Amino acid sequence: SLSYFLLLVVFQMGSHVAASSAVRQVSIPLSVLLGAYFFGEARVLRRLGWSIVLAAGVVLLIVSGCGHSSADVKSIYC
Repeated sequence: SLSYFLLLVVFQMGSHVAASSAVRQVSIPLSVLLGAYFFGEARVLRRLGWSIVLAAGVVLLIVSGCGHSSADVKSIYC
């Protein structure tokens, strides 16, 4: 997919891959809303709620430093 290709490009550039992945995961709630609008998917509020929890968890991991590529930032709790 295009998002995976863009992550590979970011990795080759030496940028922060984990932060780029977090941005990709944050787009999940938007996908839920677009699916409800264009395809009339059911249980939108339930799906939206869980997608927001998922995206927030990924962002929390990145902000806490667990997604950092440096070995000195990672701990046993990540």
